[in-house]
Amino acid sequence: MLFIKKIIDFLEGLPGKSFLALLGARLAVAHPFYVSGRSKAASADPFSGEYFDLGSFTVTLFESEYSVPVLSPETAATLALYGETFLPIMLAFGLGGRFAAAGLLVMTIVINISYSGHDMLSNFAWIFALLAVLLMGPGKASIDHIIRQKVLGDK
Repeated sequence: MLFIKKIIDFLEGLPGKSFLALLGARLAVAHPFYVSGRSKAASADPFSGEYFDLGSFTVTLFESEYSVPVLSPETAATLALYGETFLPIMLAFGLGGRFAAAGLLVMTIVINISYSGHDMLSNFAWIFALLAVLLMGPGKASIDHIIRQKVLGDK
């Protein structure tokens, strides 16, 4: 019990501790989305011409397993590929952090609606992490913060 109290005291004493929580939230959500996006591509090699092409099985997956409302399977697959590639990178670096969080939040809601095989517990964790970034911004460990400092002189 004393050990746990020491850890809590240490964490509470960290200056600007919210930046660690926001950075952790951003990275924890960005990773699974990016991996998922890359699984939809024809090639994981960013230097190949197929990095942004849909994999041969991806549209079939959206036709048979993911029932995204309103969108055609081709459109949904393409949006997922691009959204799950660019938004996690933006979120991880905190570049357009609130925009990226909003986009991934929408994607999480669509996943909940369209894919019954997804783990709801993970989705709740993603939702709350993304809401934190959306409401509080990406934090001091972000490109957004650096830009804000340079342009607006904020600290």
